[in-house]
Amino acid sequence: NAVYQDQQDLAKLPPTLLKTLQKYECGLQKILSKDRLVHSINTMREAVRLALLFHGDLEKSAIAGLLHDCAKSNNLKEKDSIKKTRPSGEKKHDYSDILHAYEGKRVASDLFHITDEDMLNAIYYHTTSRADSSLLEKIIYVADKIEPGRTFTGIERIRVIAHRNLDEGLAACLIDIIKLLERNDKTPHPDTIASYKTLVGSCDNERWKK
Repeated sequence: NAVYQDQQDLAKLPPTLLKTLQKYECGLQKILSKDRLVHSINTMREAVRLALLFHGDLEKSAIAGLLHDCAKSNNLKEKDSIKKTRPSGEKKHDYSDILHAYEGKRVASDLFHITDEDMLNAIYYHTTSRADSSLLEKIIYVADKIEPGRTFTGIERIRVIAHRNLDEGLAACLIDIIKLLERNDKTPHPDTIASYKTLVGSCDNERWKK
């Protein structure tokens, strides 16, 4: 799963942050499957890389990247609490694949004691993005989609774009997921569409749209 390859970016993190990440990783080991934990670590690594490339906050990027899927666990009693955290406007469509992001904000706060609102929002919107995302939200969304363990068709092209320009990378990720959903007769989330529309005017469409 490429977890231990190319760790130069992690070497740039301060020792205190590495200890914090280790503590959170131990907490995640208790609630996530091995594969989900590997994905979380990979996302953290990619988030650090993107933060270094685009002048993001290293600490927030690393922690939010590691914890972004903290509620995607069979060991947590998710279903009842998700009903409380799920936005009321989503009852018309099946967005079951993204509900863990809403619950993740609560789990990150209650179980891992995260209080920073930008970090919590990055977890909350990591499956959909949204219009006018913060830099951290963009980093976590893109990192989740292009982390080293991902192998879907077209991933290398999207990685190249994302490592060159974060907004264009986000746009490429969004158009890829929108096309995937449409092929499967699913409706893209309103926040995903809103994010896409805000990026259309700021990106060179022809480079990521094809």
